[in-house]
Amino acid sequence: MFIPLEGEKIVCMENIVMIYRGDCGGSVVLKRNGAALSSSFSPVTLKRRYLAFCRKLETNGRSFSVNG
Repeated sequence: MFIPLEGEKIVCMENIVMIYRGDCGGSVVLKRNGAALSSSFSPVTLKRRYLAFCRKLETNGRSFSVNG
């Protein structure tokens, strides 16, 4: 599954190690390869965006499994 970030950016959940609140109030997404993505959204907002993305997939008739 994916988490939509700002603009056209998305990140695959399989590549995420941790999401935490950064110093500026936004989120830092730590990836498996050691790269860190910053987002102006809080971790709670990222969760809401992920759930909305999942609902949109279901509404459009696409099925998916959260566990892979």
